[in-house]
Order: sequence, then structure tokens, then C-alpha cells
Amino acid sequence: MKRVRGFSILELLIVIAVLGILGAVTAANLQSYIESLRASESARGLSNAVSKARNRALQRSAATSVLLTGNAVRLYDADGELVQEVRLPHRALVTPAAIIRFTGRGLPDHQYVFTVTAGPRSRRVVILPTGKVVLP
Repeated sequence: MKRVRGFSILELLIVIAVLGILGAVTAANLQSYIESLRASESARGLSNAVSKARNRALQRSAATSVLLTGNAVRLYDADGELVQEVRLPHRALVTPAAIIRFTGRGLPDHQYVFTVTAGPRSRRVVILPTGKVVLP
């Protein structure tokens, strides 16, 4: 009859060390991935708010403006009345601060390029002269 033997302590320590190294590499990559996701989500939040303002201008055939300061996006109607305020997630900041004015036809006064920064990552948001919002 054969004796069944287990693993030696040395073999077990080597396996634990290899798993520890793989875990450390995976954790670093996962952190970087989460930071990228946060920046993308914040950029999409800005994109959605600007698109909402454009759609409102188109639906009402009236000028609409968007004020961007810090992490706040404020939507105003033609009379200058606050319609909605949106805070970007993850304490993201938009630079530069600006006022985007949409005509009643949904066209901005010119092209804009913004940077949305969430933690160490940032994403660009471009508002084309046609009013389309692009996340390059």
C-alpha cells in the first residue's frame, strides 16, 4: 500500500508567494481601471446635461444656456431662470468654467472643449458647432 503524501511547507510557501504577487498586480490594475471608469462616468454626466440643454432649446425653440463651474452644471432657460442643477459624480471638476448658449435651433455659439477631472484621471468633452457632444 502506498502512502499518500501532502505538500511540503516549501511548496506551499512558493504557491502563496506567487498568488500574492499576482494579487498585487491585479489590485494595481483594478485601481487604475476604476479611476478611468470614474472619469468616464463624470464626462458622460456632463455630456448628458449639455445634451439635455440642447434638446430643451430645440423643443421650446428658445435660447437655453448652461453654466459650468467646478462640479456644478446649471441649466437656465431664455429668461435666465434656473431650470435644473446637476452635480457631477465623484467630485469631478470641469475646466474651464464657461457659459454655453444654445440658440432656439439647438446650436451653440461656438465649439467648446472641456476637461473633466475625477481624481488622477481626466477626460475631454467636446461640444461641436452643430451642438453634438463628443467624448473623444
